[in-house]
Amino acid sequence: MTELNHQVGDYVTDAEQLALSVDPRSLRIMLNVPFQYSSKIKINSSYSLRLPDGTSQEARVIRRLPSIDPVNQTETYLMELNGSKFVPSNLNVIVKIPLITVNDALVLPKTAVLTNETQSQFWVMRLFNDTTAIKVIIQKGIENDSLVQVDSPKFDVSDRFVFDGGYGLPDTSNVISRR
Repeated sequence: MTELNHQVGDYVTDAEQLALSVDPRSLRIMLNVPFQYSSKIKINSSYSLRLPDGTSQEARVIRRLPSIDPVNQTETYLMELNGSKFVPSNLNVIVKIPLITVNDALVLPKTAVLTNETQSQFWVMRLFNDTTAIKVIIQKGIENDSLVQVDSPKFDVSDRFVFDGGYGLPDTSNVISRR
């Protein structure tokens, strides 16, 4: 039951709605996508949903509706949940849709990437040995809210970097490693 419109003893007229019940398995998610990104959405593909409580859930695109919102210029897709987790109706969720995919990319936490005041040059402090960090100029690739792809130079997976406290360090610095 999602609504109970009357209590025991209330007077109701013929054909008046008494209550509303919903089958949670019938829930569909409406995904509004800007038209320029509609080619990135694939029918029958699953995407990750981020719920307001911080949890994630998978959902599959089941169809595209045949109209575009004239004001927002968005297409609407219907998605169904893959799991059995209960999601209430009218909840706003974030759908993660990959727009760009890069294979074998090196990514670092945003805290490891430093920049100048004009954000025209980026660098990392790479550990040369256990006590010395060296400034290395980088070219950034794609990034999200927590990670940055390093396009060049190519680093090895065994390289170590300064993640905290690197701002303001000279080009070569003595550091104390915390493990």
